[in-house]
Amino acid sequence: MNRLSARLLAVVMFVVSLGIPAYAEDYIEYVPPEKEMVYKQDTLNINFLGQFSADVTVLYCNGRLCIPLLTTAKSLGGTFTRCGRVIDISISGTSISVPVDTDIENRPSVFYYNGVMYISLYDFLEPLHFVPVINTDEKRVVILGNHCNIKDSLLTSSAVGSSTALLRLEDIVADGMDSEGSYKVSEVERLRYAAEYLYRRKQQYYIAWVPVYKNPKTKVSNDLSKDFDLYNSYFLYVLDYMVDHGGHLGLHGYTHQYGEDRSTVGNEWGEETPYTVKEQMQRMVKAKETAFRLGYSEEFFEFPHYAATEKQQKMAQHYFDAVYQSYRKKDNTVINSIYKAKDTGKEVYYIPTPADYVKSANAREDIIKTLEDVVERQESVSMFYHPVLDKSRLFVTTRGRERFWFYSDQGILPGIVNYIGSHGFVFATYN
Repeated sequence: MNRLSARLLAVVMFVVSLGIPAYAEDYIEYVPPEKEMVYKQDTLNINFLGQFSADVTVLYCNGRLCIPLLTTAKSLGGTFTRCGRVIDISISGTSISVPVDTDIENRPSVFYYNGVMYISLYDFLEPLHFVPVINTDEKRVVILGNHCNIKDSLLTSSAVGSSTALLRLEDIVADGMDSEGSYKVSEVERLRYAAEYLYRRKQQYYIAWVPVYKNPKTKVSNDLSKDFDLYNSYFLYVLDYMVDHGGHLGLHGYTHQYGEDRSTVGNEWGEETPYTVKEQMQRMVKAKETAFRLGYSEEFFEFPHYAATEKQQKMAQHYFDAVYQSYRKKDNTVINSIYKAKDTGKEVYYIPTPADYVKSANAREDIIKTLEDVVERQESVSMFYHPVLDKSRLFVTTRGRERFWFYSDQGILPGIVNYIGSHGFVFATYN
């Protein structure tokens, strides 16, 4: 071995010793896990349209709340008939068809367990226009009709022929079983109705989801793909609704924290990260694995608080097709429009948010002024928003057999959607 070769070998050995990948092939490989359905049995009290209640044996399958199909249909006054390889179920004038043959899926729909046919609560209720109201303390689910109490004239959209704007719902995390969390059951329900509002207005949006919630101070750790309970199943119910109704799911870190910080407060990458390069790669891989085990396909990655070094950004480019932040050139120039990076030989989109975000519950006019400035500068009309800010403007109540919801026109989200619509924009996707 000559002297030059020896020096090169020494450099490579040094790099490897630090856990730093020298080439693309040195990255930890992401391999999707095998599909599997994991079950946990439970007993819940289910109230059917306010008429009667019953204790029902349910299953959590890959986190979803799943109910015995035929028993539940009968309890709701439904009828069912088998036609070939499907079962047709009719309840209150609405029908659904359920396949008899089932497959192993990470996002379960219909399956058999101990000879009983089960269906996920979401796949059963949504097409019938019912919604669940959850009480985790009493382990109770109330099934009600769903009624939007907003005038049709306020739900019109100028979506056809409009220019594209981008909206990201930020810090969506299952933290509601923690005393310090934001998404208690009532806020998860409001998140579902905010999503329905956007869907009715024909708007699409991105979901910055934190896969695993951690709070070292209260010793709470919550992984939706492993911790099966009523709260988590309802959170997944709402996530399923969102991705089926205009939402595009992405990974907002893995835990969005390190050290003693709780998720959504701390960073995870950046100059000060305590994680080695290998551990950083493992966290990206684990985030992807968590999404896959729950049956989701992630569409982007977002560094918590945008904290990322150049090497960490290249790492993200290796694992993902889109990174949700502004691209910074080597001369520190920031590109505030959608940019297709080719630094690693792979094309990766960078999605900026030059309109920034809604700073507080009383900052609606501030974000509209920021949007005006972005439109004037002809930058990407792109922003993010924390849905919990509108909790006092989105009202939900029960009357009889119906769950009614209403979004005040003074809400932040209606104001934003109305503004961009009046200026010829619609929230859509970057590509």
